[in-house]
Amino acid sequence: MSSAASLPWIARLRTAFFGPPLPPHQLLGRRGEKIAACSLRRRGYKILATNFLTTAGEADIVALAPESSERRRRPILVEVKSRIVAPGSTPFAGVNAAESAVDDDKRRRLLRIARHLARANNWPVESFRIDVIAIDFPAADGLPEIRHHIDALRTMSGA
Repeated sequence: MSSAASLPWIARLRTAFFGPPLPPHQLLGRRGEKIAACSLRRRGYKILATNFLTTAGEADIVALAPESSERRRRPILVEVKSRIVAPGSTPFAGVNAAESAVDDDKRRRLLRIARHLARANNWPVESFRIDVIAIDFPAADGLPEIRHHIDALRTMSGA
């Protein structure tokens, strides 16, 4: 008997329609992306796409910033990083901070994705902004902590 046949019929049906279940780290990432999108919407951002695949990679969230004094909504690429943190730890207490996952390789990939999105949508590349939203989920019960780094590639690199 195959392993698929040993699953209960409802599990086989769910797998047939939605594919295999996601591993825990991907479930955490998807949960973080949903929370980040809700947070952005509440602050006036317009979400254009989530988990958008391009030839350059996947964009967690593509949005338009709230109206600004220029009267033009600025396109934003948002990278979401989620972590589970131990009780009593602080978000910047070392390499486990969600932000630390945005290394040089990830920065280069985000820039390629932003350039691709700008070209595909006729957006001026210089108007594009890349933000990082870091979400720390408590290991025990509690509300997640959300940190929004605006124009993160500039501010996180120290430029």
